[in-house]
Amino acid sequence: MSTRLLGLGSLLAALLVYVGLALPARRAAANAGDEYRKARSERREVLQRLSRMQRVRAVRAQAAAALVGGGAPASDGSLLEFRRSVLSSLEGHDVSILRLVVTPGRPPVTARVSLSADGRFVDVVRLTGGLVAPGSGLVLDKVRIGPATAGAALQLEALSLGRLP
Repeated sequence: MSTRLLGLGSLLAALLVYVGLALPARRAAANAGDEYRKARSERREVLQRLSRMQRVRAVRAQAAAALVGGGAPASDGSLLEFRRSVLSSLEGHDVSILRLVVTPGRPPVTARVSLSADGRFVDVVRLTGGLVAPGSGLVLDKVRIGPATAGAALQLEALSLGRLP
């Protein structure tokens, strides 16, 4: 009987250790894991909101700078330089430029660009993206891409809101 009592006592001690120590530790670990996942998710959301807010702030700062700097009408020399910079941004694109007109605008717009081009659809879209790439100073006003014999015809109007060179 003493062997049975010793075995039963050992089993009871193991059960008490499991219920008294292991189960609470397991629950605490699970709770800590849940809290960690929740904190990580909240951190991701906060970083996304911060990123959005920083982008909005940067765009607002650019717009404010363009509006403040765009008050003076463009001179013919700066308009010509601006036209040359637009032409240089068009180089390297596999499209045929049918028409390019750069005219002075009324504040806050310093210049208007009107462009017509033909080419493959992919090249026309690349041209559009390259024309208004960051740092170009141009903002799209109207874009129309339609069918053409070469693939696609582009009709584009863009605005310059910043100072001209």
